[in-house]
Order: sequence, then C-alpha cells, then structure tokens
Amino acid sequence: MAANRARRAAAASPSMGFFHHSATFLFALLGVTSVTAIWSILALISGGFGGFLALLVALAIVLLLQAFGYRFGLKRACLALLLMALSTLYQAYIFASGTIAGEMGFSLRESALLIGPKLAFALVRAHTSAAELWCYGLALMLAFVLGLLLGRERH
Repeated sequence: MAANRARRAAAASPSMGFFHHSATFLFALLGVTSVTAIWSILALISGGFGGFLALLVALAIVLLLQAFGYRFGLKRACLALLLMALSTLYQAYIFASGTIAGEMGFSLRESALLIGPKLAFALVRAHTSAAELWCYGLALMLAFVLGLLLGRERH
C-alpha cells in the first residue's frame, strides 16, 4: 500500500526528477569549482606551470560526476568535457588575476574584477608554454574518455 502511494506521488510530481538532476548538477559544478580553485592556487604558487595539474583535475571531474550518480556513457563524457573546458577557462582567468594582483599589489578579488577577458586571455597566452597546451588538450581528451569508460562493468 505504501509502495503504491509512493509511486503515485512520484508520478504526480514530474518536477521532482528535474529538481534532483538540477541539484546534482549544481553540486557537481560546486565540486569542480573547488577543485579548479585549488588548481589555480597551486599554479600561482608554482610560478605558473600548472598544466600537468589539468590531468588530475580531469580525473577529479569524472570521479565527481560518478559520485553524484552520473553513469558512464556519452552523457557523462560530454558533461565531463564541458566541465573540463569551463574549469580550464576559470583557471586561466584566476591565474591572470593572480599575476596582475602580484605585480600591482591588488588583492585577487580586486584584480579579478578589474581585468577583462581580453587582458586575461593576453596574459595567459603570454605565459602558456607548448607543454602546458599539450597537457590541456590531453586533459580534455582524458575527461571525455574517462567519462565514457570509467565505471563500466567488465565482461
């Protein structure tokens, strides 16, 4: 009797599935933002070379999506690729803001509000080596492939 009541309540509330998916996506996005902030800080501390950390961030993104219930497959792979691309852009902006803040004596917040996307892109382009670009490209591919395959049952 209670099972029938629960089924009817779930059928009467189609927005509950939307709410659940939205909440899990927002929590995954929050986790990705946190991982990217750590990546940015480590890149600033290390003097700019943070490309190798992109590979660890790609793994962390896929593991976060898996922990939040996204099953392996094309949906998770595309979401991991999208989140990795956003994470890379976010890290680049924070890195550029930190560079400006260190040179001009601003706080990171002031610098992030002061610079625009054009200046941030110019700074990142000037500080990014070919090895870092390879790491970023490899991290994007790794996020997609791991999203596609990690957690698949082996036969």
